Amino acid sequence: MALWVKPGCKPERVRPENGKAFTLEELYRYTNGGPIEVVCPVGGPYNRVCVLNEEGKLRQLPTNEWATTFYNNPQDYIVGDVLICNDEEVE
Repeated sequence: MALWVKPGCKPERVRPENGKAFTLEELYRYTNGGPIEVVCPVGGPYNRVCVLNEEGKLRQLPTNEWATTFYNNPQDYIVGDVLICNDEEVE
């Protein structure tokens, strides 16, 4: 089960349409379009990654405070919609 996290909103549980891994089209949908960046690892004991728009800061997308806290990197912050999922859920 993955989490779709939009700035200022509660995380929403989502699943890949094929039941196994998110396609590139799905990743675009959950991350404000492309290009896609996979940031790993993210906090926690599981193989979780944070999928986001690589150009989010250039596009001045809003800060995603929940995802930034989950990312747990004091020198960086996350912007825009992100998908937090297991690494095997990304094709």
